[in-house]
Amino acid sequence: NILRTIDMLRCYDKMGELTISQDQQGVERRFKINIYTCNALAAFVYDNYWTETETGKKHHDQTLYSFFADTQHAKNILKNEKTLFYDKVTSIKLNLFFKEAMPLMKILVKAGYKVTAYYKEVESKK
Repeated sequence: NILRTIDMLRCYDKMGELTISQDQQGVERRFKINIYTCNALAAFVYDNYWTETETGKKHHDQTLYSFFADTQHAKNILKNEKTLFYDKVTSIKLNLFFKEAMPLMKILVKAGYKVTAYYKEVESKK
C-alpha cells in the first residue's frame, strides 16, 4: 500500500526538487516532485494541493513517486533497470545543507542526471 509506505518512510524535510515530464495522450505535462529526507536515503513525493470548488475546503494529498532506501538500493535499481526514473527528468535541485543530499547527488550524477546544487540553512523538522 503506497500510503503505508509514505507513513513508514517518515518524511521530514524537503531537501530538493525533481521536475519530470510525461507525455499524456500527446500532451506534455510537467510535475514537480519534492525530494524529502526520511528514514531512508531519500523519498520522492508528489504533493498535490487542491481546493474543493463547492466548499472552498483545501486539501493536500501525497503520492510516493519513488524512494531509495540507501545508496546500495539506488545502485541496484540502476543496475537492474538501467535508469532511476522512467519519466523524462527535466531538472533536479538539491540543498546541500542536508547530509543526505551529497550521497544522493553522487548517485544521480553517476546515473547521468544534471543536478543543480545549492546551500540554504533551514530549520529541520526531525
